[in-house]
Amino acid sequence: MNLNGWPNSATEIFSFLERGAAGRPAANPSEEVDDLLYDNANHFPALEDCAETLRAGIDRSGGLFLTDLINHLQSRHKVTVERLRPEELPANGHVWDGTHKKLQFSRALPITSARFLAARAVCHLEGINAVETILNTSRLTSHAARNRAKQALISYLAAAILFPYDNFRAEARELRHDIEMLQQRFAGSWEQICHRLTTLRRPGEEGIPFHFLRTDIAGNISKRFSASGLQLPRYGGACPRWAIHEAYLTPERVVPQLVQLPDNTQYLFVARAVRMGSGGYRVPQSVHSVMIGCDTAFARDIVYADGVPMDDGHAAVPVGISCRQCPRVDCLQRAHAPADPVA
Repeated sequence: MNLNGWPNSATEIFSFLERGAAGRPAANPSEEVDDLLYDNANHFPALEDCAETLRAGIDRSGGLFLTDLINHLQSRHKVTVERLRPEELPANGHVWDGTHKKLQFSRALPITSARFLAARAVCHLEGINAVETILNTSRLTSHAARNRAKQALISYLAAAILFPYDNFRAEARELRHDIEMLQQRFAGSWEQICHRLTTLRRPGEEGIPFHFLRTDIAGNISKRFSASGLQLPRYGGACPRWAIHEAYLTPERVVPQLVQLPDNTQYLFVARAVRMGSGGYRVPQSVHSVMIGCDTAFARDIVYADGVPMDDGHAAVPVGISCRQCPRVDCLQRAHAPADPVA
């Protein structure tokens, strides 16, 4: 930025236009929720404390199996829990009716999804005050933004219940952030584990500062957060060379990648394409790619770096943020003219 507060480079210009002169985007529900997460470093101490209390009330042994959550909903709140055929439910495979205290989910849902839905139902009933307190102090300018933020915070609280901060952080460090091993240890999905890793920002007890990105097969971004320092695109698609796209070529296989940005910073990316369905053969499945990553300074603590030549200066894949923001002139995969060329 120059002395007048205006951007110099093309990359800064795109960032400036996206976020506005005041450093905030135009009013849009999804963008406002993004900024709520960024403003809080994707960490909410009040929800972590609430989760500790709720977990103890559900199962003091800490197991929290799906049956534990269902029994708690039925015995304490008289919630009717029904597992139905996929065709009896909406496309997302579940219905929560707080007014009539009814939770319905598809028999075809993975156990990790059903368990998360049951935890969310508990949060709706017992954690809503903690969520509302955060909403009431946030800069949300519309009902749509508030409702979207509410759902995001309820999901955060559900994850904090299922994946206790201290235990999860300790296991992640011991397992060198082996996501598949963490899935087995905490009975979570790939996306749930990746997302929880980005929330470990408790002062003095932080985890690795990760970034997180989820896209569909068309490249549309549906979830984004960055604590790693990597700028993530807000509009349009990410750089086509990122592992998040390559993962679609080998679904369910983990794809590690060492990349280098035009400013010479390097990051380790870890991506995996996953199928999400709630029905049988005739029900279309959704396919998403979920990527997590960090600065290479933390690579020794990441199991996925073991097979990557981190010390080879020529091994890093040259990437940008997105085509419109990338100054590289030697990329054969760009879809738009380059921004200011690198000198």
